[in-house]
Amino acid sequence: MTSKHLEAINNHLAVLQGQAFFRPQAGQLKERLTQEVLQAVGEDLAETLSQGPFDLEVTVLCPDGDSHPVVSFTVDYPGVDHTSQIAITALTDASLEDLDGYLVRLSEDAQTDSNVKTLLRKKQDADYQEKGPASARLKVSPEWLKRVVPCTDYSYEEIEGKKYIREYYWSKELIERLFKIKSTKTTPEDLQYVAKECCEGDLEWARDLIARLKSPNRPESAPKEPQKNQGRPEQAKSSAAQPASGDRTRSRSRHRKPAREPGKNPESR
Repeated sequence: MTSKHLEAINNHLAVLQGQAFFRPQAGQLKERLTQEVLQAVGEDLAETLSQGPFDLEVTVLCPDGDSHPVVSFTVDYPGVDHTSQIAITALTDASLEDLDGYLVRLSEDAQTDSNVKTLLRKKQDADYQEKGPASARLKVSPEWLKRVVPCTDYSYEEIEGKKYIREYYWSKELIERLFKIKSTKTTPEDLQYVAKECCEGDLEWARDLIARLKSPNRPESAPKEPQKNQGRPEQAKSSAAQPASGDRTRSRSRHRKPAREPGKNPESR
């Protein structure tokens, strides 16, 4: 890898606020990452995956304290739960050219969006993570994280007097606790913590969230009715912020500082 490649990728990530997420199409990058997957999984699984094409969910980001980006990629295939990570320096020049093409398009889209009148909350401090780094830590896709784990905070933009959710944030403390829970036996204290931090005190909800975290590719279960006097946040009216379908977002958080409180829930796109 040349310094020119590294400089270009870092420049794109700076425009994209440190992380990029996409699904690669057929090409040099997907071919290289597919080789990594087939070498990393067991022989039986490799044979299964070799029988037909499978999709990959890719996140590119710079780990804390590291100047070289890494590529984290998750297999999107029924019944398969596998996430790998590869350093940018391990990619071939052809793969890097392909990667640069994706980042160029994402950067152009981000710069186009920045032309819209935007009102963002204050910059998130070191105690918060965006969906890219948070999902990479838990080895799930950003979309899975946003759909399953309620966010701690969010930023928004205002267009023609209406507010739209722009980005979601999770506390590092929550992500680190979930990382530990994913690979160890869940204790009663873990369950209580998850319920309090992101499930409105609902132990059943927290238990389901943890089960899904341990098996992120299991089929979705039908939503359960909230318990009496312990209902989950009601879906907002059209004038209030509404996350995308399936997302769970708290309207308030004990982590949220007063300066971040917008005063009125924004609309989501």
